[in-house]
Amino acid sequence: MIGVHTYIPNENFKDGFTRNLAYNMLLSVHLAKFSFDKIVLYTNKEIEIIVRRLNIPYDEIITEPFDGFSSKTFSVPKIITYSLQTEPFAHIDLDTFIYSLPKKLEEIPVFYASQDIPLKPDNTFQSNESMYNTYMKGTFEISDKLDPNFKKHIDFFDIPNMHIFGGTDYELIKKASEYCLMIYNDNKDHFDSNYYYACIIEQLFINAAIKMFKEESEIKKDDTLIEKDNNIYIFDSTKNLSIKHQTDSLTNVTYPMILEYYDRKKIIKNEIELFALANYDFDSIIHLCGNKFLDAILFIVRETIIQRFNGFDSIRRMNDIFGKESDVENISKEYYRFLGGNLNIWNKTSKSLV
Repeated sequence: MIGVHTYIPNENFKDGFTRNLAYNMLLSVHLAKFSFDKIVLYTNKEIEIIVRRLNIPYDEIITEPFDGFSSKTFSVPKIITYSLQTEPFAHIDLDTFIYSLPKKLEEIPVFYASQDIPLKPDNTFQSNESMYNTYMKGTFEISDKLDPNFKKHIDFFDIPNMHIFGGTDYELIKKASEYCLMIYNDNKDHFDSNYYYACIIEQLFINAAIKMFKEESEIKKDDTLIEKDNNIYIFDSTKNLSIKHQTDSLTNVTYPMILEYYDRKKIIKNEIELFALANYDFDSIIHLCGNKFLDAILFIVRETIIQRFNGFDSIRRMNDIFGKESDVENISKEYYRFLGGNLNIWNKTSKSLV
């Protein structure tokens, strides 16, 4: 089974390919290599040049499907990538780190990372509001444009999060992805009008299309149905990394910071205690989601790249491409000072290749 990444700059995100995104991509690739036969990146030629300059260790980079491509709906490039697969695969979001896999994916026809926002009786008002704005509102607005048989398989009570998605039945996934791309193209203005509608066309609709096509293929000659399968999730979403600190900032941490994942809890009172997590082994799947650019988390990502994967070369190359140091580099600099005043390691990563 191969691992797959997709990155295409989105028209709605003006920052483009940043240093922080490169940190996440680099660690995600390195960790994925332990679990998959090879790692492939789907991108465009402009990003390929940067990725190769950074020496990010992809086994293959494919650009042809995305030459000259642009999209406002951020999930569409991923759906295109799903539709192009010709062998068992696992697509991994760039902010997802696979320290270990709890399931053997080679035996699963279609799998998803975890459950997303389900509609359930014990939801809070805030959860239901998020569910409505993310999934229900945009779906009902185009209800009259959706095939009745397809709508029967839309399940608001069991929506997958697809930060990891794939399976051995790549032909079924291809068929479902092509069907959803057709829906997108027929309703492009609608999906492009709202950031969250990208979740509808991918996570809600691909799942429904897979169930629809699977049901069609399982109808027996006597017109009875084989019992339908439930979604197969790799891990429990309630176990995913949760980060809380003293403000709502998604870029700069204010201590104390609380990390919770897989029934483990760490309270980080200050930057000195954060240093203990440099190159920390989470021994699980970690999806950063909204915390992907938080400076304290990127510090852990950066130091894992350096210490576990000897990533000095890639880190130095970032300085040539992205320029001046960020808050993450400043934390690392203090970290090396803390290690006895020896800045040799810092010098290795901050020295430009030029």
